Parts: sequence; C-alpha cells; structure tokens
Amino acid sequence: MFLDARDPVSFYEGHIKGALNCPPAEAQTYLQEIITRAKSGRAVIAYCDGVDCPLSPELARTLQGLGIPSAKVLVDGWGLWLKAGFPIEKGGR
Repeated sequence: MFLDARDPVSFYEGHIKGALNCPPAEAQTYLQEIITRAKSGRAVIAYCDGVDCPLSPELARTLQGLGIPSAKVLVDGWGLWLKAGFPIEKGGR
C-alpha cells in the first residue's frame, strides 16, 4: 500500500497508481483505512519527492506511533517511480 505524503495538489497532478494521499498532518483521518489494509498483509510504504523530503519519514513515524509498526519509507519514491516508468495516475484524493 503506497501512501503519498505530498500535498493534495502534487498528488492530484500525478502519483503512484493506487496510492492514497496522506500528508503527515492527516494520518489520523485515514488511520482506520490504513490499519484495515495493513492487516490484510499489505506493506505500508510512505513516499514523497526528493531524497531530502521530510514528509514520508514524518508520515512513517506518525503511523508507527499510531500502531502501524510496519510503516516504511521509500526515499525519493516519486522520483524513482517516474524514472522506472511504473504506472502513474492523476486526480483522486
């Protein structure tokens, strides 16, 4: 399960296909959905853009503190995803 930690505008302009937009400050809002997906065996991976972006590490720490110890970070996830040519989508929440 990919969690895009970037702001909603950046997410809307393009994100990993199937990702949920979850800026760190909104983690509590999506907590139940994330817990449900994590319990189904899905890995929880937060990403943002750039190696120095603090958003995905902040989101992963927040989720770990809220009871999702499996939350991980894909450093420069958006940039790496684009370079690899993996599927993306636009719009959504």
